[in-house]
Amino acid sequence: MESFSAGRLARVERNRMSRAWAKIPGLRIAGNQHGYFESAAEVVQKINGSGADLLFVAMGSPRQEFWISEHMPGLNTCFCMGVGGSLDVISGATQRRHTSGGRPARSGYFACSSNQAAFAVRGRC
Repeated sequence: MESFSAGRLARVERNRMSRAWAKIPGLRIAGNQHGYFESAAEVVQKINGSGADLLFVAMGSPRQEFWISEHMPGLNTCFCMGVGGSLDVISGATQRRHTSGGRPARSGYFACSSNQAAFAVRGRC
């Protein structure tokens, strides 16, 4: 399977993402796009041209959900998921957010479990 990530921080370079995805056997990086783009149509073309099966959108909520909802019909990926800042944490670009008690926050889990618009799946994968 090939993945594409869109919306991460511009400073998260491809080799960091490669190290992060290396933990998942069989997953290859088809491409990536930072979140500071001007033309969504060009980003959709880039995603489709990459041949990616999976799309991870890291633009923050609710922007990523709106972006997925608006652009999913034009995407050739079979799976699309809003992941917030998770890719930046996985790649080591930023640290995981903690609550005042020092335990990791569960905002990502809460967002996924309470917001069904956070991901979309198509049947062709």
